[in-house]
Amino acid sequence: MTKSEISYLPSPGNKITKEQLSVIMAKDVAAAIESLPYIKIIEFKKTNNPFDGDCIVIEVEVERGQVTSCDIKSQERIAIIFPNDGNSFPEVLALRSDFPQVPHLNLRLEEKPCSLCLYDEKYEDIILSWTPIIFIERIRKWLTLTAKGELHANDQSLEPLLFESPYNLIIPFDLFNCTGGSYENLIVRKIPYKDRSFTFVAERLKDIQKFPNETENVAITIQGSPQTHGIINRLPTNIKDLHEFLLKAEINLLNELRTRLPEIKNSSNTVAILKSHLILIINLPKKRTDTGPIETTDLWAFIIDGSLEEVGIGIGI
Repeated sequence: MTKSEISYLPSPGNKITKEQLSVIMAKDVAAAIESLPYIKIIEFKKTNNPFDGDCIVIEVEVERGQVTSCDIKSQERIAIIFPNDGNSFPEVLALRSDFPQVPHLNLRLEEKPCSLCLYDEKYEDIILSWTPIIFIERIRKWLTLTAKGELHANDQSLEPLLFESPYNLIIPFDLFNCTGGSYENLIVRKIPYKDRSFTFVAERLKDIQKFPNETENVAITIQGSPQTHGIINRLPTNIKDLHEFLLKAEINLLNELRTRLPEIKNSSNTVAILKSHLILIINLPKKRTDTGPIETTDLWAFIIDGSLEEVGIGIGI
């Protein structure tokens, strides 16, 4: 593919001049780029998002060998978005429309453009030694190591499939010890803590008699097949997104729901169960490579904003 055949996604915002940049960090990076022969500025923009401020679109020369492990081009077009408040890292977006799904991408609502995850440290720890040149070189190093397939070190912990949640769910210790695919249904109680926070506690559905008035949430467990870590596309925000996200783990979520929701309804003597919110507790084993062994497991819970009855109607049962 020649350079003229490469297609790029539009960068966010409206075109401006360098003199119209308003974020100090953006001004510093723009000045640094002008002194570097291996980076070319394509344009400056002002973003429409009120939380963001300036955007600098650049073309970066990538140091890579003739043989690459990932489809990283010798030149990549990058958009750097600088937040107005200066309290977080700039977001770095790869604008090539067919940029590959590789490890160390930030999870976003949209699959494209891909957002490069440059840091695994907190902003407060990095900003003390942050400079524009170090930041630019970090982008180039990310691209170079990704091209070689060396960005994720062999002794580095596997990447999470999703990012940390502010909520906790306590489950029975032996919840996923079942065999033969006989998975469990549970009720989930919401336990308040001080400062108006809370956590969730899952109990087996057979114990519902102990908590006759605690049917606000019910849960089902689903076991996934092992998958290679780090292939993050986008954040699932509804059942359809989650269904597509779980296909990689050989989970057909819609089929699971159509089978399991009637089981919950039939296992309870109370009609109130149909008004409960649905929680999905999903066990997702991870491997370092496609042919490697299982090294760890991600256990995630998703709460659906709708009752069992509404979900059942929505999926045709």
